[in-house]
Amino acid sequence: MHDVLVAGASLAGATTAIHLARQGLSVRLIDKGQFPRRKCCGEGLFSRGVAELRDIGVLPEIEAQAGTLSAVRFSIQGCSAEARLGQGAIGVQRSLLDDAVLRACAAAGVEVELGVEARRLVETADGFAVEIGSETVGARVLIAADGIRSGLRTQAGLDRPARRRRYGVSAHLLLAEEPPPRVEVYFEQGYALYVTPVGGRLVNAAVLLERRGMEAMAGRLAEGFLDLVGRSALGRAFELVDEPLAAGPFPASAKALWRSPNLVLVGDAAGFHDGISGDGMSLALISARYCAGAVVSFLNTGSPRPFREYEQRRRRLARNSRLIASLILALASRPSLGRRAVLNLARKPDTFAKLAAINGGKLGLGSLRPRDIMALALGV
Repeated sequence: MHDVLVAGASLAGATTAIHLARQGLSVRLIDKGQFPRRKCCGEGLFSRGVAELRDIGVLPEIEAQAGTLSAVRFSIQGCSAEARLGQGAIGVQRSLLDDAVLRACAAAGVEVELGVEARRLVETADGFAVEIGSETVGARVLIAADGIRSGLRTQAGLDRPARRRRYGVSAHLLLAEEPPPRVEVYFEQGYALYVTPVGGRLVNAAVLLERRGMEAMAGRLAEGFLDLVGRSALGRAFELVDEPLAAGPFPASAKALWRSPNLVLVGDAAGFHDGISGDGMSLALISARYCAGAVVSFLNTGSPRPFREYEQRRRRLARNSRLIASLILALASRPSLGRRAVLNLARKPDTFAKLAAINGGKLGLGSLRPRDIMALALGV
């Protein structure tokens, strides 16, 4: 029996496996898919996420293929505001990033098996295990990293249904000219479009929209995506490089991030609020390190306390981006209010930079002062 079985080899699962293997644990990592693979994602990575890539040793390879991000710009109804991101943020294709991290897993001694699906959660006398084919496979700790629609989270009774249902659709575009090194966010009627440079003239375009908008694209995802991108301020000066991919619905959340005696959730399986924050990959990387630390402590002590502490740390980690995402969603759903807010942020770029730093984890919520709220609401 392995010390740890990780079900799901995307960014959070694979990074957790690396940290655990480096602690001398025997780790088996499985995924029903094959790599490299694309994933619907905004593909922007803030500086704290980049630091995690440096820690696991894949940053030099990734930086050579990534785009530099120095700012984020919001645009709505002809008005724009820009905030500096500081040093370290990058845009990178998920197929390249996930593949690099997965190869780092193998180099760390993780037993990687692709095309292997954890079909069902099984309770045994030794704790939770999973059904793989006709075999029940267990480990001292089982980590569910099977994504936003985690079947293991649901089967463990940890899923918390959400009322709001939003979706994302993304694809890569080749622009006529190399874009400036910033994330462009266009707030349009009924949807938001994120454009992130990922190297050279290539950008990732991600559309975020409500359920009604997604339903309108049923059976015509590529056509609907191109229509929304073309109707945005980006226009049609691009070439579609690959087929659009969809993700959702979100938000997804868990009642708890672990279940006794030996099951713990990580990555999107532990919860995903909304892609509009742009902080999902950084959250996955940092929480993977937290999760690995909790697993090591649990195996050393037998106490569930490390899992409780992991849950608290992970929820604190996600709090800032959740609040900023809620604020952006409120502005996006009310175009007149959103336009006024963007105008105010243009007048007060320091406030916008502070909000971006809070969302990216560089500053805490305590740094937000009443005058910042006044600047956002009134432009004073």
